[in-house]
Amino acid sequence: MTEFSPKHVPTSDNNMLDTIISSTDAVSTRLKTLEQEHQVLLSQLPQDTVLNEETANEFECLLVQEKRQALTESMHKLHSGLNEAKLLVAIANHLNVIESEKHKLKAQVRRLADENNWLRMELSETRQQLQDAEVELATLKEEKEHGQFISSTMLKTENGSDDGRSSSKEDSFCAEIDLPEDENAAKASMLGNTSKQTDQQQQSAEYEVSDRLQVLHNLIQQYIHQGKHEVAVPLCKKTLYDLERDHGRNHPDVASMMNILALVYREQGKTNEAIKLLSDSLTIKEGIFGHDHTSVASTLNNLAVLHGKAGKYRDAERNCRRALEIRQKTLGANHPDVAKQLTNLAVICQKLGKYDDVEWYLQRALEIYMSELGSDDPTVSKTMSLLVSVKSIT
Repeated sequence: MTEFSPKHVPTSDNNMLDTIISSTDAVSTRLKTLEQEHQVLLSQLPQDTVLNEETANEFECLLVQEKRQALTESMHKLHSGLNEAKLLVAIANHLNVIESEKHKLKAQVRRLADENNWLRMELSETRQQLQDAEVELATLKEEKEHGQFISSTMLKTENGSDDGRSSSKEDSFCAEIDLPEDENAAKASMLGNTSKQTDQQQQSAEYEVSDRLQVLHNLIQQYIHQGKHEVAVPLCKKTLYDLERDHGRNHPDVASMMNILALVYREQGKTNEAIKLLSDSLTIKEGIFGHDHTSVASTLNNLAVLHGKAGKYRDAERNCRRALEIRQKTLGANHPDVAKQLTNLAVICQKLGKYDDVEWYLQRALEIYMSELGSDDPTVSKTMSLLVSVKSIT
């Protein structure tokens, strides 16, 4: 009979159970074989009656009886061993079932953990979609105001009033210069991103705005919409101080924070302070990304906006032209962002009295929009209306 010793026991629980079951099955087979052999031997022994009839030798009778008794006892022990082997196998199988259930529970725990992580991601994406919807709503409000402006401009043009034409040129510049790249959507541009972030990421080793600044930017936007500038400014200054202390001045996060603070100053009407911040941000970005990066173009465009608001139209034109060159170089001549830059440049040229340039830039922007966005896009009708109003004035 096979015996088990500690040195044969595997370290793994599963291997141990498998070894016990296989060894027990082997022992059971041996026990059954021995039981059958005992039964054969027992059947070969002569019965008592036969012994009495064939021989009167008392010694032979006793010997046969002892053999029969020994075989019977041995068979009882073999039977008990078989029962114990069956019990051991049953226990091992039960432990296997328990181990299997344990693995199933672990798998369920992992699945629940994965589902929990998935739900967290879904919640994060939903929050982001909500933020995007809020930005889109603000953009639609700005477009509505611009549409109202276009309607008023067309009305003045139809009336043929010289004063009206002069006023429409002034209003056209102010409306467009206040909304570079859809300014509410471009408040994200103040963070150093263009409206086509994917294109920007393909140009060089990219910088992504940190989650902290994204959250802060959204919070500042809410404060601005609520008119709580007294809360927004100290928060921006404190964050800018912390970033400069932790990373040094020449860091992308510092430039992004300057853009956010410039946005607040712009809303407060502190144009000169905003220009100073954007100029510093431009210097940092040029040092990090180079002079031909779309993030640099975005800051140049916002500088052009502020220069226009300050009446510095030559500076505005210079920055806007440079931003246009960068966008054409990095994004291609037919990119919608190039068309936006052309529109902003047209508005600045309109203020400078360069009406031939204004018409050409708007015509080129219209061609890009129709080619890339389709004739049904709202931007096409908006640009077309502006072009019509400029033609009527000139």
